[in-house]
Amino acid sequence: LSLVIPTKNRKYWIERMLKYYIEVKFSGNIVLADSSDQYSLDMLLKKFTNKNNEFVPNIKIIHCPKLRAEEAISKALKYVKTKYVLVINDDDIILSTNLGDGIKFLERNEDYVGFIGRSFSIKTKNDQPFCKDVILKNYNLHSSSKNCPMNRCVDYISKPSNCVMVVMTTSLAKKAFSFSNSLDPYHQHFIFGEIIHGLIVCGAGKIKMFNFSYCVRQNHSQNEYNNLNFYKFITVSKW
Repeated sequence: LSLVIPTKNRKYWIERMLKYYIEVKFSGNIVLADSSDQYSLDMLLKKFTNKNNEFVPNIKIIHCPKLRAEEAISKALKYVKTKYVLVINDDDIILSTNLGDGIKFLERNEDYVGFIGRSFSIKTKNDQPFCKDVILKNYNLHSSSKNCPMNRCVDYISKPSNCVMVVMTTSLAKKAFSFSNSLDPYHQHFIFGEIIHGLIVCGAGKIKMFNFSYCVRQNHSQNEYNNLNFYKFITVSKW
């Protein structure tokens, strides 16, 4: 499994993320799609090397100057060598304990293209990465066990929820982000681009929901995805 993480000028969030994955001994690969223009992540990552001067865990930095998030992700996906991938933000954390069980399930069930688990959102004081004062709530990621692709897509449109942070095959992730990137920059708005991405994934197959803890999302005041009314959103004049 590889994690693809887009980032831009947010070194303290990257530092928090790396501290977690090192502490839990994450054995997969991490690919950072770095669009930073204020500093070099290479310098920051020198803090996270072992005695052989190797990154711990296995980290690759893909420099993506002046690229939008979706473009940077697509570029980083070209460097992923594992069969499965998960795209997450630089301020979110994947709880890695049970990921192997999910991958084994996908190997045995070809009608499922991805999986998720129980997820949470965490809000820190002043939106800072390191803070003792936190609020933890449940967070919805998208899953569907319906057999019909159209029904899965209708369910997703009817009540949109995050469908990016799903462990899926690398080939499907590349396809979904390719469709998103085919939009002009205006319509690559992070909400609309995610909806196109989600429809591609839902059309491709089922998404399994496991009962194990899976993800902690950083909650920011500007987050609006889980409060989105798709029909109202898509029919406003600007579209």
